[in-house]
Amino acid sequence: MNRRRRRARLGVTHKLWLSVVAMIAAVLVPVGIALDRGVTSFYYQQNTADLLRVGHRFAEFLARAPAQGASEAVRAIAEITGTPLLVLDRQGVTVAGSGELAAEVGKRAQNPRILSALQGEPSVFLAVDETLPGSLFVTSVPIRSGAEIAGAVVLFRSADSVRQAIARVRRLLASAAAALFLLLSTFGWLLSRRLVRPLLQMKNAADQMAQGEYTTRVQAPGSDELGELAASINRLAASLLALETNRRRFFANISHELRTPLSYLQGYADALAEGLASTPEEVRAYGRILADEARRLGRLVDDLFVLAQAEEGRLSLKMAEVDLASAIQRVIGRIRPRAEEKEIAIEVRLPPGAGGPGGKTQETARVVADSDRLEQILLNLLDNAIRHTPAGGRVRISAWRLPRGWDLRKQRLPGDPPGPLGDGRDQRSGGLGDSPAQGEDRLEQIVVIIDDSGPGLADDPERVWERFYRGDRSRNRDLGGTGLGLAIVRGLVEAQGGQVWAEAHGPLGGARFAFSLQAPA
Repeated sequence: MNRRRRRARLGVTHKLWLSVVAMIAAVLVPVGIALDRGVTSFYYQQNTADLLRVGHRFAEFLARAPAQGASEAVRAIAEITGTPLLVLDRQGVTVAGSGELAAEVGKRAQNPRILSALQGEPSVFLAVDETLPGSLFVTSVPIRSGAEIAGAVVLFRSADSVRQAIARVRRLLASAAAALFLLLSTFGWLLSRRLVRPLLQMKNAADQMAQGEYTTRVQAPGSDELGELAASINRLAASLLALETNRRRFFANISHELRTPLSYLQGYADALAEGLASTPEEVRAYGRILADEARRLGRLVDDLFVLAQAEEGRLSLKMAEVDLASAIQRVIGRIRPRAEEKEIAIEVRLPPGAGGPGGKTQETARVVADSDRLEQILLNLLDNAIRHTPAGGRVRISAWRLPRGWDLRKQRLPGDPPGPLGDGRDQRSGGLGDSPAQGEDRLEQIVVIIDDSGPGLADDPERVWERFYRGDRSRNRDLGGTGLGLAIVRGLVEAQGGQVWAEAHGPLGGARFAFSLQAPA
């Protein structure tokens, strides 16, 4: 039953074509009826007008003819014109006629519509009688003698010729209507197929995407609504392909990240279980390794949890005005021991309000952010910079108050040396911590920049924000970390309404990372 129903179900092409056919029929039928009535009325009016015109001429002629020669005059007129006629006196009695048909009609001369001519009113009507040879057009016209009516002349003409002419016209109209109907129906079918073909392609593409074929694309038929729909489907396919690629890459990376600590845990646990650690020192060493790997797994799980919350928009944030300078100083205090181990100098350039050696401030640089998440962002970026900066190198953190819309990839900051940023960048200098835009009274965003003197980025800077991305420059497992630090930075910044940037080389020769957050209104 289901198969029969599927077979009997009309497709969109057929439904659209039937709709077009119905519209064509809805137009052609009334037009055909109107044309038929118009043609019929035209032929009847033409015939009656002709009969009236001829009748008036006959009446004028008979009014001037002598009474004793009426019969001969009637027969002569009938033979010349080929129109049978009767002549009635003022009492309605037939006084002359031409042929047998005239004699038969003369028996019905007392018809009120015929006698109306004796009252001075011409008449034309269609007479249908079984005793007559078909239907006739009958015309009655008064014969006037001065101011008086002397009688009436009655003309009649067979309606068969008119009906035959109307029938011929009807056949022509029917043939034209049929040809036009077929032509428009064929055009409607072709148009329906052309309109539906992109929809069928999109349906097939959707079916393929449902089966996991995300490389499927639809050719956009134009710039209309169908073209926009095709472009949307292509964008959806590209998004699904990216999601699928990221999903596979994520599972491959997470499996790879888990394999190393798990192998350490399993190996050293087996060694302890089998008694391979013969001395207390070896047991403690194995225990420390197990604890380190367990902590590494814990950090990986925590990072994955934070990243998932940030990407899904479920991160709990306590947004408030935060003193940026204080947050930076707290993070530097936490990470300074690691920098000192590698003899890395940390330079700080803060806006007014950051304090200094004397601790005095003129204005507080504040941002709208979650205080804990802001410190996590700063910690991840500084940890990444220190990890990839060689011993004896430099790491600089600076903050700028800039108008919203300031793009670090296109506009240079004061103090940046000429370099690979390219021509056309804004070279205006507004002073450290001030907005480079002249006349800008209201500062709308704070931009924090971390530069290092490491080797820089060897790959596309935008890729460093991906989860588990590994390049020659960043996220190398040998340098430690879970490979999620920069991805977490991006998620946390965007969750707070900011943006992130990365450049392969900054003023110190190494990589440059930056993020922006909204300043208080």
